[in-house]
Amino acid sequence: MKVITAILNPHRLDDVYAALTGIEVQGITVTEVQGIGRRKRDAMLDERPEDLVTPLPKLKVEVAVPEDRVETVINALRNAGDGHKIANGKILVYSLHDALRVHTREVGDAAL
Repeated sequence: MKVITAILNPHRLDDVYAALTGIEVQGITVTEVQGIGRRKRDAMLDERPEDLVTPLPKLKVEVAVPEDRVETVINALRNAGDGHKIANGKILVYSLHDALRVHTREVGDAAL
């Protein structure tokens, strides 16, 4: 199992949600976050260094999926999250040791 985390621009949420539900991904967690990416930092070095410490609003979208769904989910996130602009975000993939659905006591892939 894997946890896929995407850090995206907030205005991409509707497209990302539609893409994930379109491939039958359930259990999506969305968190409002702030961040400073590499592109913004590099662009600002010669202009206004004081802006380097001003984080931009982002969304962190997290889903846990069985191993065989990882590439499908990554492709959906990549396509839906891409606004063809700099600083569109990042997709990270983590190993997930186990999962437990509290109500039903299902474990592993069944809990996802």
